[in-house]
Parts: sequence; C-alpha cells; structure tokens
Amino acid sequence: MDILHLLLKLLTKMLIFLGCFSLDVIYKIAMIIIAAFNASFAVYIFRGKNVKDDAQKEKDYKVQLLKTLVLDFGLKKFYEVFDLILKETKPMCLDSTNEKYITPLEVNEKIQDHFVTLRLEFYDNILGIEKSLHRKIEEEIDRLNDSLTNSLVNEVNDFQNPTIYQEQIEQKISSCKSNVISTLFNYRGHASI
Repeated sequence: MDILHLLLKLLTKMLIFLGCFSLDVIYKIAMIIIAAFNASFAVYIFRGKNVKDDAQKEKDYKVQLLKTLVLDFGLKKFYEVFDLILKETKPMCLDSTNEKYITPLEVNEKIQDHFVTLRLEFYDNILGIEKSLHRKIEEEIDRLNDSLTNSLVNEVNDFQNPTIYQEQIEQKISSCKSNVISTLFNYRGHASI
C-alpha cells in the first residue's frame, strides 16, 4: 500500500512540474521515451539472437569439418594403423625358435613409427577444428603408446602365452580404439567433450 501511495505522490509532483507544459508536449516526450526504449530493446534482442546464431553456425561448421576431414578421409587411416600395430605384435607370440619371431623390443621400435603415422595422418587434422578434442585424442593414444611400451619392455611378460598377449596388447589397443571413436562421435562442435 505504501508503494501505491508513493507512486501517487510522485505522479502528483510530476504533474505539478509538468503543469507548465502543455498536454501535447508531455504526450510527445512520453512517445519519444517509449520509442527509445523499444528501439534499444529491439537492438538488444537482435544482437543476442545473432550471437546465439553465430555460435550455432560455428558449432555446425566444426562438426562438418570433423566429418569431412577426419571421419570421411582419416578414419580409414586410423583403422589401418591400428591393424598394422596389431599385425606387428603378432610375431612375438611365436616360439622364439621360429624364424618369424620378433622380440618385444623390436616390436616396440616398429610400432613407434605407426604411432607417428597415426599422429601425422589422423589426429593432427583435428587440431585445426578443435584443440581440446585434439588434446583428448592425443592423450588417449599417448596412454596406449606408453602402456604398450611398458608392456613390451617388461621382460616378465611372456607374450607366447595367449592370455598375456590378449591382456597386455589386444585389449589395450581395442579399448583405445573404442575410446577415440566414441570421443569423435560424441563431439558436438564445442569444447566441452
């Protein structure tokens, strides 16, 4: 009730002050104030909508780039490199007297080249699209590389035992591959992955 009373007093004082102006002048001033408010409100809404539209367009553009550069052209290379890494590790499962046998240290040297190829021909392309997506994929592949290196240089591991080979090599490669693919397909055009 006090607010209503205060507004009535304020309105009365304004009318007394504006009493020296004609009703036509007061009307024109009020219309100018309303028009200025409407114009500023329209500009505010327009700019806010444009910022949202621009952000959505950028997200769509990044997703399209990812689809074109990485998924359409690079995914084949991604699978090829992982297949090569698995292929390189198979000979160490053979009996050491077999002429095709390769030591785990030799395998490690060979697969390092494949990891370089994977970086150059697959996930470095993502760097131009989204740095955080690139970083996440790089970390996942680096974790695999480190894990495989640790397994291969550890002389305790007997890779001629199929269970150890599967646990130390195949499962790690499969898990990394799945995580990278999941990360790529969950990308929505923004940094929060």
